[in-house]
Amino acid sequence: MLYPKLTESRTPVDLGGMWDFKTDNGAISVGEKLQDAILMTVPAAYNDLTESVELRDYAGVVYYQRTFCVPKSLRTERIVLRFAAITHKATVYLNGQEITRHKGGFLPFEVEITNFIQWGDNLLTIAVDNTIDKFTLPVGDEDGNGMLSVFGPESTKRAKSTKKRTIQILTSLTMQASYDRSSSIQLLKNISKTLRLYQK
Repeated sequence: MLYPKLTESRTPVDLGGMWDFKTDNGAISVGEKLQDAILMTVPAAYNDLTESVELRDYAGVVYYQRTFCVPKSLRTERIVLRFAAITHKATVYLNGQEITRHKGGFLPFEVEITNFIQWGDNLLTIAVDNTIDKFTLPVGDEDGNGMLSVFGPESTKRAKSTKKRTIQILTSLTMQASYDRSSSIQLLKNISKTLRLYQK
C-alpha cells in the first residue's frame, strides 16, 4: 500500500473535511442521502466533537457520508480510495453498493474503485461500528461494555475478581503464568536466566 503523496504518477485528493453524520436508527438506506444528519469533522473521533452526552457515550453503528467527483483528467487512471484508519469495523458503500469491509481500528486500508465510480457526483457512505470487546484494541469486556472492564458499575467487583488472571508473555517461545506479585517476580527471574543461557 503506497503512502498517498503527490508524485508524477499519483494525484491524491483529500476527502477530509465536513461529512454528514448520523447514528444508526435502523432505517438508513446507504444509497440515499442521510436524512436529518448533522455535520461531523473528518478525520476526528465523533465522541469528542459535540456537547451531546448521548453522542459522547454512544457505542454502536454510525454513518458518515459525503459526495465527491473524480476530475476528468483522471478518467483513464486507476482510482483507489484509502482510509488512514477507522475504529473498529467499517463497511464502505459507493453509490449504494458495498465495495469493502475492514476490521481493525489502527491500520490503513484501501480499495480500488475504478469500476465503481460514476463520472459526476458519487455518494460515499461508511458504516462504522466502534463497539469494543475482548478482541478489539482497546479491549472491552465480554459484553462489549467499557474498556478493560473497569468503567462499568461493577468496576470494584470486577477489579477484585481479575486480580489473579492468566497472562501470556511472548518471547522466542510462549510462556503462561498466574498473575500475582510473587509469581511475576519468579517469572522474570526465570526469563532472565533463560536469556543468559541463550547468550552463552
